[in-house]
Amino acid sequence: MYLKQWEKVKLQVVLCVEEVAYDFALTVPIAAQDKDIPNFYWKKVEDGHGEEAWEKVPQGRGKTVKLTLSAEEVKKLEYEDKIKWFRGQIDKMRIPWMQGADRISVSKDHVLFESVMKLKGCNLHKELKIEFEGEKLDDAGGLLREWVNLNIRELFKSETGIFLQADTDNVTYRFNPYCPDKEFELEKIRHAGRVLGKAIFERIPVDAYLDRTIIKRMIGDTLTLDDIETIDKPIAQSLRYILENDIEKDTILEEYFVGTAYNDHTERIVELKEGGSEILLTNQNKHEFIDLKIKWIGYLSVRAKVDAFLEELNKVIPLGFFSIFNTRELEMLVNGVPFIDVNDWEKNTIYKGVYNHQHHVVRWFWLILNKWDQAKLAKFLQYCTGSSRTPVEGFRALESNRGDMAKFCIESVKYLEADSYPCLLYTSDAADDLLCVDLGGRRIIKKKNYSYTHLMLTT
Repeated sequence: MYLKQWEKVKLQVVLCVEEVAYDFALTVPIAAQDKDIPNFYWKKVEDGHGEEAWEKVPQGRGKTVKLTLSAEEVKKLEYEDKIKWFRGQIDKMRIPWMQGADRISVSKDHVLFESVMKLKGCNLHKELKIEFEGEKLDDAGGLLREWVNLNIRELFKSETGIFLQADTDNVTYRFNPYCPDKEFELEKIRHAGRVLGKAIFERIPVDAYLDRTIIKRMIGDTLTLDDIETIDKPIAQSLRYILENDIEKDTILEEYFVGTAYNDHTERIVELKEGGSEILLTNQNKHEFIDLKIKWIGYLSVRAKVDAFLEELNKVIPLGFFSIFNTRELEMLVNGVPFIDVNDWEKNTIYKGVYNHQHHVVRWFWLILNKWDQAKLAKFLQYCTGSSRTPVEGFRALESNRGDMAKFCIESVKYLEADSYPCLLYTSDAADDLLCVDLGGRRIIKKKNYSYTHLMLTT
């Protein structure tokens, strides 16, 4: 396995953390002459006009973060240091792969149903190996990522019924208040908690954005009117109108302290406080009314679902660990960075065989990637790494499923004239694990192993 000296030290540190769990300062020494490690990470910010944007944030090198710090102390640190502490805590929970792995075999045609049944018996702190029926591939991490993405896709489908796309400008998902609180539906929600927990545990970004009310429950923060706006903008606007106006002059508005509950698509009125159906909304009690509405819409109306989801997530990763983040930081942790920086990708790529950074085929490769839009880049990255997003630290943080550094690698292979397939070159892996892209008569072949994410370019 190809590892630089600082990477070997990192692995040694992680092993020490497992043995000396409660009195150890986690640090990743980086040699001053190491030019391959960028001194930044991506951070979600506002652009000054209320829109979200991404910027590069300078990153310290070799800084120490004590794992013994409390969550309250870690809250005061920079995001980079919060991530170090969070992952240090998770690594203490991880069961080394040498102690064996849990395995599940599922059909891609019934991936959600079969996964719900089989994942319950797995220890999600151990290595999880996935086998897709009819495919003879050994899981070196790519199949786990594919399995996570397939489950997430199925769980968030409207046909599955447990999530709804929020009624907002941005695409986020909320728990479906119309979904009945029956055991089969709740088991799917528990499964969503297990899958998301495993994804975060293994540093696999997911493509489904949870609405702000779920994120706030994960970190244990109080819901606000702004959070309601992330799940139902029209309702939030009506509540804001009540808050900002003299409602007693409005002869049309007549509200009482009640909410609406749904069960199998039937509505019933629920009092937000005792006797609420007889308490008329006024200027004097409107602040209490809005507070109760926020709690009802953001949590109490879907309480059984939220609790089932968080209960299983907590079994994988204690919810207290999430409390160190604010909402934007936790969203980045769960979803990764949607912007793919080709320059960062290129800087964190290694080469094998006859190729080097100056080779003409390699230069063609990066030239084409620089011309692609984000949608094409995301699809290409998805195929190569199993995820369409990068970690918040960028491409330098790509890892195998065992936590090893997994530098993106481009390797040359011999062109075979006898190959009868114009767009495919067979290797020792199954054909499904290969990718071919036409590059001016050249062909790009992709395969993976434990140490690298490979692109094999024919020569």
